Amino acid sequence: MTFLSAMLKGAKNLNNSKSELYGHNKRIFFFFAWISFVIFALFFISFFVLINPDAFMLKSFYWVILSLVILSISIVFYGIFILSISLLLRKNLLYPRFIFVFFIKIFPNIIASFWQFFGISKEKIQESFINVMNSLFLYRLKDKKPSNVLLLLPHCLQNHECPRKITWSIDNCVSCGKCSVGDLKKISQELDIDIFVATGGTVARRVVKDTRPDCILAVACPRDLSSGMIDTYPVHVYGILNERPFGPCFDTTISVQNVRE
Repeated sequence: MTFLSAMLKGAKNLNNSKSELYGHNKRIFFFFAWISFVIFALFFISFFVLINPDAFMLKSFYWVILSLVILSISIVFYGIFILSISLLLRKNLLYPRFIFVFFIKIFPNIIASFWQFFGISKEKIQESFINVMNSLFLYRLKDKKPSNVLLLLPHCLQNHECPRKITWSIDNCVSCGKCSVGDLKKISQELDIDIFVATGGTVARRVVKDTRPDCILAVACPRDLSSGMIDTYPVHVYGILNERPFGPCFDTTISVQNVRE
């Protein structure tokens, strides 16, 4: 059995495990991040070691590509390493910022998509990534308290039989108690924070652009949360996973107490 097949077998055992390790634990993201880094680095280094530079029409082009690959590998290594150290020391050490804008906007999606090809749950990797970003969010709060907070909700929290349109104006909600939107509206009023219900990623990004919050408290499924965290970075997002008793995007719910805390 090769190293890769053995590793994949162990990963699939984690994937099928009911333990909390593969639920929200940050180690899942780092496990696949480091393994992905090693695989990609070995592949590209081997490619450039074995290939004959004369195969390129211009030798200078070969060295340009090789330099870009080495630079990319270095950025990815630095990104994973600093993320790991940040969580170990419980500090937000993501500097310089431009490197992590590049790293976070590209690498997490590559990891999740790559391992999905081998049968690893993309959603579980996304959940772990969300937990990593949530920890960084909390570490940042130790140094700087946000003054402008946005509470961003998915429209699927609204009961499907409700005739009231609450996107863009949650004031239309009458707090009938059939869904959790009314309770979340009450929390926003108590804490004096902005609250919006978005119908999708495009609307959510527009809301963020218009309100320019210091940080965002977002409720969504793993896919939308992880992509939202990536799209809005370096604006910090704290993600809360919704519950989907009737399947995705239909009458979802959320623990109001978790949001309040």
